[in-house]
Amino acid sequence: KPAAVGPNGQFKIMDGWPGSGSGSSTFAGLTDVTVSSPKNGQVAVYDSITSKWKNKYPVYFNAKDYGLIDDSLTDNTTALRSLIDRMPDGATLYFPGWGKGYLISDSIVIDKSLTIQGDGDAHYKFYTVVHQPSKGATNIFFGSNDKNCFILKSSATNKNPVINIRDLTIFNNDTTSNKPSGAGILIADNIGGSNIKNVTVGYFNTDVKVRSGNYVDFQNCSFISPWKYSVDLGNIG
Repeated sequence: KPAAVGPNGQFKIMDGWPGSGSGSSTFAGLTDVTVSSPKNGQVAVYDSITSKWKNKYPVYFNAKDYGLIDDSLTDNTTALRSLIDRMPDGATLYFPGWGKGYLISDSIVIDKSLTIQGDGDAHYKFYTVVHQPSKGATNIFFGSNDKNCFILKSSATNKNPVINIRDLTIFNNDTTSNKPSGAGILIADNIGGSNIKNVTVGYFNTDVKVRSGNYVDFQNCSFISPWKYSVDLGNIG
């Protein structure tokens, strides 16, 4: 039977067949069935063992496709929270570089297994010089002097999420002279197996704060001009 594919990659079997792609169990007995979507190259496969549809590949989301703007002026907090809420476990959120930076003004909580992917990190706040991007780097600017930017934590439905952040810069963009609290990345309870790679964090009270006793892998990261600590391990032994 033919399938209709919606603008966001959703699909529905047509010609009177019941069900849709949201975990439908109405196609028992089918094998080797796939439905392809032109949106982000997603492919759904029918699993005859569980009688449900599943993604053949991890889902990939481009931040700009969902309303985020990298002009260093537009507040992307609400759009980013909404996007993360709709993303499934195992998905990748891609922030394209070459823009002037993505501004957020309040904490972003990530409590599911996701990969946050950019186009590269920059070691200086180039936008203050000529308001131009630095060699295609992905810059995220945070506009608060006392809050955590990214909070990586568990949830009631995912006790041990694996959250990766790669190839981007997180700068505190608040212009006040004091940063009394707040971290660029807060790694909270039960986070383990995560990979933070090619990430630059700068100008927070504490650039990275770790409160999980589990293993977290940092590779080729830089920490710039924190007000207190570059990396705070708390009471972790």
